[in-house]
Amino acid sequence: MSNERGSLQSRGDFKLNNFYYNDEKTIIYYNILDKYKCNEDQFFKIRNRMNEYLQKYPDYFLNDDYEIILDWIDHPSGGPMILRFSNQYSLKYQKDNQPISIHKKYSSLDCLLVTNRSYRFALSDITDFTQYEDIKGLVLEDDARIDDIEILKNFKSLEFFKPNNRITDDDLEKFKSMFPDCEIYGR
Repeated sequence: MSNERGSLQSRGDFKLNNFYYNDEKTIIYYNILDKYKCNEDQFFKIRNRMNEYLQKYPDYFLNDDYEIILDWIDHPSGGPMILRFSNQYSLKYQKDNQPISIHKKYSSLDCLLVTNRSYRFALSDITDFTQYEDIKGLVLEDDARIDDIEILKNFKSLEFFKPNNRITDDDLEKFKSMFPDCEIYGR
């Protein structure tokens, strides 16, 4: 079994703060520090580069059913997390007094989780909307904000959405009209 933790040095305007790799659990976790305080476009560019690498090298070990997590953090201590890209997402919740368990798995980092500590991150701050056209899953934790629900129309590949309670019922109806085939969880 391989179980490693590490720390790497700076690259441009971000720093790979640490990583965790466990071969037995087939998981790898990258913790990336945003050195210049929220360069939103950079977050997505790194994700896209990682996806390109995984696609270019199909025999790379991470393509062997690994869970890959790429977290952007705000402080060298490891938190708070700003957002997360992952190739897997799990959710458990109640609907009509029935327990529901969802697990989504993708071949690339196509799930975006915006955390409740993202007080300085908004999807509307991204200047190049093509950066998230291929995101398949969007999860908004409790205090994550969307200034205008219309921004989500740029998520052209969205398959599932987990809104938070800050999304109004009217906004949710607008979302459903933009994405009639998108699964909505947790509401």
